[in-house]
Order: sequence, then structure tokens, then C-alpha cells
Amino acid sequence: MKAAVLKDIGEVDVTDVPFPKIEADEVLIRVAVAGICGSDVHGFSTGLYEPGIVMGHEFSGTVADVGKEALKFKKGDRVTSNPVLACGKCSFCKAGKFNLCDDMGTIGITHPGAFAEFIKVPEQNVVAIGDTDFEKAAFCEPLSVVVHACEKSGIHPAEKCLVIGGGTIGNLLTRVLKLKGVEQVVLSEPDDFRRKIAQKYADAVLNPFETDPMDFCEKEFGQLPDVVFECVGLPATIQEAVQDVIKGGRVIILGVSTESVEMDFLDMMYNEKAIQSVFSCTHEFMEAADLIRSGAINPLDLATSRIALSEISGKGFKKLTGENHEIKILVNRFV
Repeated sequence: MKAAVLKDIGEVDVTDVPFPKIEADEVLIRVAVAGICGSDVHGFSTGLYEPGIVMGHEFSGTVADVGKEALKFKKGDRVTSNPVLACGKCSFCKAGKFNLCDDMGTIGITHPGAFAEFIKVPEQNVVAIGDTDFEKAAFCEPLSVVVHACEKSGIHPAEKCLVIGGGTIGNLLTRVLKLKGVEQVVLSEPDDFRRKIAQKYADAVLNPFETDPMDFCEKEFGQLPDVVFECVGLPATIQEAVQDVIKGGRVIILGVSTESVEMDFLDMMYNEKAIQSVFSCTHEFMEAADLIRSGAINPLDLATSRIALSEISGKGFKKLTGENHEIKILVNRFV
């Protein structure tokens, strides 16, 4: 079958790979749609992922076959999947913290992913989507990360929030915060196209190259934000997040950075600022799937391009690493 294989830094080739052979507890899925994630872009451009891997952990498709012990699904079922492969035995798994599993794997990072015609997945990871659109269902994974971040933040409606970054994660986060009743949410994003989309949900948006977020929040909120969500992953924006939050406030880091970040520890200590990093999700994947199935969250305005698997290198990864107005590129079997 055809799959997009990471050959080296900045090089992905669509080539023939062996057809997946499912184990007794696994499900074979014919991929319909797979989204290119920001972490995939990091893996493509920085060497974060090992060469030889088939990436892709945001996807949906149709059950093509099931193992003899996989009894929950049948051929033709429309599904998505949580990409976290947890052992279920370690102390973290027993505590429900599957994203911290001592022996964790991840579809598309440590195990073959969804930039392929077919993918095999443990049955326990598979989630039914019913008649939900395949493209919408491919957003379940990034939405689950956002829901997990909201839970880790301890946010409540009266608190004032600043979201740094208007990509897929930042835009979805703004929607979930408003859905959870947060009254004041400001999003900071330099790209005018991303700001335009965010305007539909955020209470205010700003261009940080034109307006200082700290000044804006003090005028808009009457104070600095209680919680700052960093959704970019650059050292400068992580530093900005810590600088912008109020005394006693929380900074939630969702962005992926492969570079070291210098911090003013005395500022953090004297002002009791807390930093909480976020990785993947736990039980929130089901909540995210329910939000999309119910129509509470419709992510399709974030899908800015649809490409075929054969176009993933040039029109996919290279387009996302350049200057453009892309948010989410979907690798779509129906293109």
C-alpha cells in the first residue's frame, strides 16, 4: 500500500510499504482523512521524529477488518482513534494518566500512522463517529488536547484569558473556553487570516506586532490575564506568556518547542506564577468526539487546504513550513 514515509529532515516520500497485519485485538482502518499536525511539522523540519516513520495521528476512516478478539466494531463502521498507546499496567495508567504511561507509544510517532491507505489500531483506542463527517472527525485528536488543557488549567468562567497563537490549537481553544462559559477571551495572532477566523469566537483579537498584549489586556480586562494559553511553541512566545500573566496566574503551555527557553525565575517566584505544560490527552478524547458529533464544535472552517496523499510533501509539509495563511491541511482520500 502507499504511505508517506519520513526519510530525513525535510524529506517525506510517498512510497510502497507492507500492508498492515492486524493482531487479535486490533482493528484495520481504511483512512479517509488525516490532518497534518503542528508536531508533525516539527518532526518533518527538525528531526524530532525518527526517520522511517509513517506520521499522522489525527484521522478518521472506515473499519476494513477486525481481529478475532475485537468484538466492538464491524466492517464498514465509521471511526476515529485516540493515538495514545498506553500499557494499562504502570502506576500512571492505573491512575488514569495514560498520556504519562511509562511504556507509552503514539500512533504516527512511534508506531505507523495515518498518512497511509490503511492503519491498524488497538480496538481499545477506536471511537465510533456514526454519521459524523470524516473531515470533522479528523479534528477529534487536536480538540482532545485542547479539552485536556482546559481541564489542567482549572479555568472558571469569571477568569480572564489570553490565548497566544491562532493556529488549529489556539482557534479550537478559544471555542472551547467560550463553550465552557469563560466570559473574556482575547486571542493574539500576527496573521490576519487566522485573526479573521478567531474573531467569530474570541471576545477580542489583536496583532502582537501592532498591539502589546499586556497593554491590551489591562485596558480590556482592567488587569493582566489570569490564565495565558501558549499555543505557538517558540521561546519568545513562551517567555511572553510568562511575562503577560497576572501575579498568581497560570501559564498553560500547549506549543511544542525543540529549543531551550530562558526564564526569569525570580519573576515567577516573587509573583507566584505557575507553569503547566500539556501533553496529549487522557479521557478527554471521548469528550472531544462528543463535542464534534453533537455539533457543539464545528472545526471545518479551520480546514484551509485539502490535498491527496501524493501531494503531502510539497503541498503539505513544505507549505506549512513557509509563509502562508494555512491553518489545517487535510490529507483526504476523496480529493
